[in-house]
Amino acid sequence: VGSHKQALFISGGVTSNTINPVESEKQVSAGNRVTLSCRYTDSNVWLYWYRQYPSSKLDFLINIHDSGSLGGSPLPGFSAKVKDKVVNLEISSTAVSDSALYYCAVEILSDL
Repeated sequence: VGSHKQALFISGGVTSNTINPVESEKQVSAGNRVTLSCRYTDSNVWLYWYRQYPSSKLDFLINIHDSGSLGGSPLPGFSAKVKDKVVNLEISSTAVSDSALYYCAVEILSDL
């Protein structure tokens, strides 16, 4: 009898007029790919993903400009994409240790 380990992904915590999670939670079996999504409204923005374990600080995962340019090197196994005012965080192969609260955030750049 095989055991089916699950990872629970909860997007949210950051809700505003400019960015909101598409789903409130997702459950996937360990080893599978998962995509978390947030919808945003503004243009010329940097979009950020963070992960938080219970009673821990936020851990930065990845950031991406709405033009599609990554802001640096993402953690291994994580990628981000933007399309049609939705920013996706993709985890290529989930582990039980990925069970956490995931936050999306937006930085609106001023037009100077």
